[in-house]
Amino acid sequence: MVVTKLVYQFERHNAHYSKLVPSVITVKTYSRYKLTLSRLIEFMQSQYGISDIQLSKVTLEFIELFFSFLKEKHLCSYNTATIFIQRFRSVVNYAAKTHQPAYISLLKIPLQILEKYKRQYNDEPIFPINSNQKMNEYLKETAVI
Repeated sequence: MVVTKLVYQFERHNAHYSKLVPSVITVKTYSRYKLTLSRLIEFMQSQYGISDIQLSKVTLEFIELFFSFLKEKHLCSYNTATIFIQRFRSVVNYAAKTHQPAYISLLKIPLQILEKYKRQYNDEPIFPINSNQKMNEYLKETAVI
């Protein structure tokens, strides 16, 4: 199954931004996003030995290590490194807002359960999808217990 990756989302974001040059954003702003992607890939290769990472695995520690990498390896000032991180976060937010589907590998038993009920529900969700309000009610109820 396909999993949404950070570099893929960054490249999607940059492709979208390239269409906005020069009418909405400047060439310089676009080039800074390309540089941020380049630095991010360099960081992941030097820190983790990988060229991409699942969005779900991007943690606060990952971001802090990227920030330190920018300051130490590329001698960025605090403010410059912060701007790199802001660009990075805007891309992560962009990925979240575009509702790009993520396909997640499941263990054998949950997959069998989904397969069993998939025929009954056709294209409908197999499990209920509650609103935020209903989920908050459930959480409050659970907290009382």
